[in-house]
Amino acid sequence: MKRIATASLILLLLGLAACRREPSDPTIPSATVAPSATQETTAPAEPEVPEAPDEWKPGTETLEKIPYESRRFVMSNGIEIRRIEETSKLDGTDIMVNKDSLSGFKSSQIEKKINTEIGNTLIEIMDQVKAEALGSGGNEGQKVTGINISTNVIYSCANVLFIDYYAYAEYPEANGISYVQKFRSVGFDLTTGEKLELADLFRNDFNHEKYLNEKIIMYIIENNFDDPDSGFLSGPFKGIREDQSFSFDLSGVRIILDEKNDEFMSLDYPLSIIIPLNEIGDDLAIFERYMSSGNLFHKEGLRKLLPNVVEYIPESVFQDFGATYAISIINGKFYGISDKGILDRLNELATSRLDHEGFIERAKAHEKTDPAGYYGSMNHDVQVIMNKGGYLCVVFMDLSYEQGNEKVSRIFVNIDLTTGKDMLLKDIFIDGFDYTGKILDTAGLNRDQASVQDNEFYFDENGIYVNILQNDVNLGVLNLWIPYEDLGFENIAIYNK
Repeated sequence: MKRIATASLILLLLGLAACRREPSDPTIPSATVAPSATQETTAPAEPEVPEAPDEWKPGTETLEKIPYESRRFVMSNGIEIRRIEETSKLDGTDIMVNKDSLSGFKSSQIEKKINTEIGNTLIEIMDQVKAEALGSGGNEGQKVTGINISTNVIYSCANVLFIDYYAYAEYPEANGISYVQKFRSVGFDLTTGEKLELADLFRNDFNHEKYLNEKIIMYIIENNFDDPDSGFLSGPFKGIREDQSFSFDLSGVRIILDEKNDEFMSLDYPLSIIIPLNEIGDDLAIFERYMSSGNLFHKEGLRKLLPNVVEYIPESVFQDFGATYAISIINGKFYGISDKGILDRLNELATSRLDHEGFIERAKAHEKTDPAGYYGSMNHDVQVIMNKGGYLCVVFMDLSYEQGNEKVSRIFVNIDLTTGKDMLLKDIFIDGFDYTGKILDTAGLNRDQASVQDNEFYFDENGIYVNILQNDVNLGVLNLWIPYEDLGFENIAIYNK
């Protein structure tokens, strides 16, 4: 990459981090459309002269600032979602619609308002892709052969709803079928039915524009989009727009770079940059701002677990794949755990104690005498299975297979970070629930045939993996994955404490 040539560009990017720019006029066809074979390619316009950044002044914030580290979950709301599929044909165009219909609101007015908005947005986005497809072929008789439009509810917690909209249109060209696609995401305040703005997600005393601009700039640099030869940017990043497209779910705040961000040249489809919730941390306001004392829905919701601030980062990787052997040793460290005892314990387990150097010596010596014979393999790995809601589940794996002699060590560590204590299988379930009987029944067994191992398990937000020791020694240990829905969500303590 030409780093010297990009130095001035990076300086401009950094200088614009806090800029607030007026929205640019979208062009049609937009930057999200793949150029057709018949379209001419034009040189990018000269970059605009950057404006001086506006001075940011913090707004008044009355919401209590709750440390993100202490957050464990957010409650889903009681909205019921029904999937509707429709097919039709209009002017020779096959149209397929997959949309969500919402119900369960106590306010029929708000329920109708949001469902109407969903329908109107689908029509609007369908008209956009159709118009762009008709204008992309370069001839007056251009036809659109098919249109697919759909919605997807990606977040439905407390009094907030986010819906993604997708639209796709096909049209024939000389070299085959081409297409236009569109993506949009819309958030709603369910107390009013009004649409959310990007600023609504953050505290008023937090400069979210500066923060997000800096995140996007780092993304550009880390992915080499700042290279003048990349063909990705026509000039410096201008900063997020006043009407910037965005979305939100439990993975984080998603900035959607679409045709409004016209400095991006190579967008066959809108680029999404996700900033995880645990990175934004205490400056999120969406959880407190859209809570209400009364339930707006006929049904109660369930807990949705939030990501922990804990991270596991691989820091050294040793891999050697010879003709008769294979080795993969990955060592790493955990971060974001305040309890030093827990942190030291996990980091010790995350460090391999396998003698891989001795293994290689023996493998190479064997290869000289038997070059066609397989010697073996060695592996050390760390798998973080669950890292949400204040729960941490990690499996530490050591595997050594040497000339037919296999040694396997799997250490299951399940920790409740709120109490700082290790979890047993019983801690996954509510008090009084016969989890052993239910697990055995799910496996088609009973207590006379087998027993459940209470300290050998792992779990995530969807289910649990257990070891069942069968009394018949010829049958051994049964490893079983069971989804929570088979055990009853009402019996799962991590969702019902």
